[in-house]
Amino acid sequence: MQPIVENAVKHGIYPKKGRGTVRISIRKEQGYLIMEVKDDGVGMSKEKLCSVLDEESKNNGIGIRNVNERFKKFYGCGLKIESEENKGTTVIIQIPTLN
Repeated sequence: MQPIVENAVKHGIYPKKGRGTVRISIRKEQGYLIMEVKDDGVGMSKEKLCSVLDEESKNNGIGIRNVNERFKKFYGCGLKIESEENKGTTVIIQIPTLN
Protein backbone atom coordinates (compact mmCIF):
# COMPACT_ATOMS: atom_id res chain seq x y z
CA MET A 1 0.00 0.00 0.00
CA GLN A 2 2.79 2.44 0.87
CA PRO A 3 4.03 2.99 -2.73
CA ILE A 4 0.46 3.51 -3.91
CA VAL A 5 -0.31 6.12 -1.26
CA GLU A 6 3.07 7.77 -1.90
CA ASN A 7 2.31 7.98 -5.64
CA ALA A 8 -1.12 9.48 -4.94
CA VAL A 9 0.51 12.27 -2.97
CA LYS A 10 3.58 12.78 -5.18
CA HIS A 11 1.97 12.52 -8.61
CA GLY A 12 -1.67 13.33 -7.89
CA ILE A 13 -1.92 15.85 -5.07
CA TYR A 14 1.44 17.64 -5.06
CA PRO A 15 1.16 19.04 -8.63
CA LYS A 16 -2.44 20.16 -8.01
CA LYS A 17 -3.14 23.80 -7.24
CA GLY A 18 -4.83 24.13 -3.89
CA ARG A 19 -5.76 21.38 -1.50
CA GLY A 20 -6.09 17.72 -2.25
CA THR A 21 -7.37 14.60 -0.58
CA VAL A 22 -6.24 10.97 -0.50
CA ARG A 23 -8.78 8.46 0.80
CA ILE A 24 -7.92 4.89 1.76
CA SER A 25 -10.70 2.36 2.14
CA ILE A 26 -10.70 -1.37 2.83
CA ARG A 27 -13.69 -3.69 2.66
CA LYS A 28 -14.59 -7.36 2.23
CA GLU A 29 -16.72 -8.20 -0.77
CA GLN A 30 -17.59 -11.50 -2.47
CA GLY A 31 -14.54 -13.44 -1.31
CA TYR A 32 -12.07 -10.56 -1.71
CA LEU A 33 -10.45 -7.97 0.47
CA ILE A 34 -10.71 -4.79 -1.60
CA MET A 35 -8.39 -1.89 -0.88
CA GLU A 36 -8.80 1.46 -2.63
CA VAL A 37 -6.52 4.47 -2.67
CA LYS A 38 -8.36 7.41 -4.21
CA ASP A 39 -7.10 10.94 -4.75
CA ASP A 40 -8.71 14.07 -6.17
CA GLY A 41 -5.47 15.20 -7.78
CA VAL A 42 -4.44 15.99 -11.33
CA GLY A 43 -5.29 12.55 -12.74
CA MET A 44 -3.80 11.03 -15.90
CA SER A 45 -4.49 11.03 -19.60
CA LYS A 46 -5.60 7.75 -21.17
CA GLU A 47 -2.17 7.39 -22.76
CA LYS A 48 -0.37 7.82 -19.44
CA LEU A 49 -2.79 5.46 -17.72
CA CYS A 50 -2.11 2.77 -20.34
CA SER A 51 1.65 3.09 -19.87
CA VAL A 52 1.71 3.06 -16.05
CA LEU A 53 1.64 -0.73 -15.73
CA ASP A 54 3.25 -1.45 -19.10
CA GLU A 55 6.23 -3.69 -18.42
CA GLU A 56 7.90 -2.58 -21.64
CA SER A 57 7.64 1.16 -20.97
CA LYS A 58 10.94 2.84 -20.16
CA ASN A 59 9.29 6.18 -19.32
CA ASN A 60 7.89 5.22 -15.93
CA GLY A 61 9.36 4.43 -12.55
CA ILE A 62 9.39 0.86 -11.39
CA GLY A 63 7.50 1.28 -8.10
CA ILE A 64 3.93 0.72 -9.23
CA ARG A 65 4.96 -1.90 -11.79
CA ASN A 66 6.79 -3.83 -9.05
CA VAL A 67 3.76 -3.65 -6.74
CA ASN A 68 1.53 -4.81 -9.59
CA GLU A 69 3.81 -7.76 -10.39
CA ARG A 70 3.99 -8.80 -6.73
CA PHE A 71 0.21 -8.79 -6.37
CA LYS A 72 -0.16 -10.83 -9.57
CA LYS A 73 2.46 -13.32 -8.41
CA PHE A 74 1.16 -13.83 -4.87
CA TYR A 75 -2.60 -13.32 -5.29
CA GLY A 76 -3.31 -13.79 -9.00
CA CYS A 77 -4.77 -10.26 -9.30
CA GLY A 78 -2.96 -7.11 -10.33
CA LEU A 79 -3.78 -3.49 -9.66
CA LYS A 80 -6.74 -1.83 -11.31
CA ILE A 81 -6.22 1.87 -11.98
CA GLU A 82 -8.94 4.34 -12.95
CA SER A 83 -8.06 7.94 -13.69
CA GLU A 84 -9.40 11.07 -15.32
CA GLU A 85 -7.43 14.22 -15.96
CA ASN A 86 -8.19 17.00 -13.47
CA LYS A 87 -10.47 14.64 -11.50
CA GLY A 88 -8.09 12.20 -9.79
CA THR A 89 -7.01 8.59 -9.70
CA THR A 90 -8.23 5.45 -7.96
CA VAL A 91 -6.07 2.37 -7.47
CA ILE A 92 -7.95 -0.81 -6.55
CA ILE A 93 -6.31 -3.91 -5.08
CA GLN A 94 -8.23 -7.17 -4.74
CA ILE A 95 -6.87 -10.00 -2.58
CA PRO A 96 -8.75 -13.29 -2.34
CA THR A 97 -9.80 -14.14 1.22
CA LEU A 98 -9.54 -17.58 2.79
CA ASN A 99 -13.16 -17.93 3.96
